Amino acid sequence: MTFKFINNDLDTNLSIRLSRTQYQRNPYQRGCETYSAAFATNGCASISVYVNGYNGTRQSLGAAEAGLNRHDALPI
Repeated sequence: MTFKFINNDLDTNLSIRLSRTQYQRNPYQRGCETYSAAFATNGCASISVYVNGYNGTRQSLGAAEAGLNRHDALPI
C-alpha cells in the first residue's frame, strides 16, 4: 500500500494575469488593493465579476478585493 498526503493552501497573493505594459509599470502590483479610476494608469490589473455572483450587472475588482489568493504547498 502507498499513501500520499497533499496539503494545498490557496494563499500566495498572486496577481491577475498582466499585460506586458502593466507588468513593466508595476510588477509587484503595489497600490492595487482596491479598485479605482487610476487602476489602468498605475499598471494595476482588474477583473470583472457579477455583482450577485451569478449574472446581471458586473463590477470591476482588483485581485485582493476579489480574493484571488493562491498558494500551492506539497509537503514531503
